[in-house]
Amino acid sequence: MSHEIRTPMNAVLGLLELELRAPGEAATTKRSLQTAHHAACDLLGMIDDLLDVAKIEAERLVLVPAPMDIEAWIASVASIYEPAARAKGIALVVQRDGDAGPAWILADGQRLRQVVGNLLSNAIKFTDRGAVTLTYAVAPSRDGMRTLTLAVADTGIGIPPERQASLFTPFVQAHDGGARHFGGTGLGLTICKRLVEMMGGNIELSSEPGKGTRFTVRVAFPAAQAEHAEAIAPREAVADVHRALAGVRVLIVDDHPANRIVLDGQIRLLGGATHCEADGRSALARWRSDPGAFDVIVTDCSMPGMSGEELAQAIRTEEAQRAPGAGGMPIIGLTANALPEAASRAVAAGMTMCLVKPIALDELKDAVLSVVGAGAGLGVRNTQESQDMPAPPSTPPHRAPVFDEATLGAFGDQAATLIDTLRSANAQDIDDARAAMDACDYALLRDIAHRMKGAAAVIGATPFMQACVVLQRNCERAIDEDRNGEDDANIDVAFAAFAREARALEAALDAAVARLSV
Repeated sequence: MSHEIRTPMNAVLGLLELELRAPGEAATTKRSLQTAHHAACDLLGMIDDLLDVAKIEAERLVLVPAPMDIEAWIASVASIYEPAARAKGIALVVQRDGDAGPAWILADGQRLRQVVGNLLSNAIKFTDRGAVTLTYAVAPSRDGMRTLTLAVADTGIGIPPERQASLFTPFVQAHDGGARHFGGTGLGLTICKRLVEMMGGNIELSSEPGKGTRFTVRVAFPAAQAEHAEAIAPREAVADVHRALAGVRVLIVDDHPANRIVLDGQIRLLGGATHCEADGRSALARWRSDPGAFDVIVTDCSMPGMSGEELAQAIRTEEAQRAPGAGGMPIIGLTANALPEAASRAVAAGMTMCLVKPIALDELKDAVLSVVGAGAGLGVRNTQESQDMPAPPSTPPHRAPVFDEATLGAFGDQAATLIDTLRSANAQDIDDARAAMDACDYALLRDIAHRMKGAAAVIGATPFMQACVVLQRNCERAIDEDRNGEDDANIDVAFAAFAREARALEAALDAAVARLSV
């Protein structure tokens, strides 16, 4: 792995140093920056692969299913990889077996894209002549499930028989010297296999050297209803990226000047207004002076003095004292720690969500839009002054929904039954969790949190799922190590967040029942 990581890192550092020490012409500078950006993306991809394997092995990777139209999803995936195939002079062919038209399932589209994307990338990489074919089929619904079959076939160099049996083993590549000649970590197929198995499916390989390779993935997913699933589509695409966050007022908090510059530039590019603070205490003072001056806070999680998590806790405490039950200030945490517990700790501390650095422009835009709501920042004027300073106070936005109504809607006529089942099961589990907490039975409490997390995933109740994860991890630490006061304190905090999110979920489900009964 050392060579694979150092190669793109050398390109990034070398090109940036050249531009810093000997700035060239505009065209040369642009070419150098593009190359450095591509190398950095390759490096980030390798790091992501390593972290995905670690998370899967530690059973810390959680699938997030949502309704998706396979027809549209396939078209989206193909559009990403078609340029790479065209650049090599080969065709990327997409074929559907069976009936055409929309076919809706409930699946984690991002992780499924990761699987198919890896297979397509490999096929294109190892094929110099001919074509790469993506074939897919969706079986009719049976007992509420639809089997999706995806096959990626190529006319490339093929895989030697002696390599095929170990191809899904970490760091194993199809050919000697593969990493040097073709690049990659040897982790892609390992991740594919384990993701498919997490989804309850299987992946098969058939290959003949000199003729090509075929990977076939089969997974049964819950069927979704199109008329409900379509509700997850964006209400209106933003035509101009420079207006995506128009009227949104953002308080940026980061102790590192470079990070503040990047975040400030990103928000401004997207049309938002910014105000920056260098530490948690000054950010808290700025928020206290006028809580309605901002629509969202974007803060680093780890800062000296007052951390982002401590900032979130302080804000939530004061909000509860000022207006119990009212909507809170959206807080987006940023962390360089890609392990799940880092984001879970941030959410347990009171943050609305937590993103892992580096943050791409679209990712930041989507995160801000998801938490501020449609009515944020309507008082901001489109002037230079409004870009530099927050607009007059407005009503703080409500927090994001505690579950995904589109995911619930995908169950159609069964939605009401599902809610009743969840409410009943959750009520019993909460009672059991309180009893386990009182008895300091952390093994039982861990098991209850794990069970409730799985049930919450069915309706996309992300805040409660994250609270369950935090409680589960803290219980595991207390069980694995000698219990001490710090463990008990951490569990107290995690259980309080767990109980708070459970109440929010209960209220949201009650409201959903009322709407469905109308």
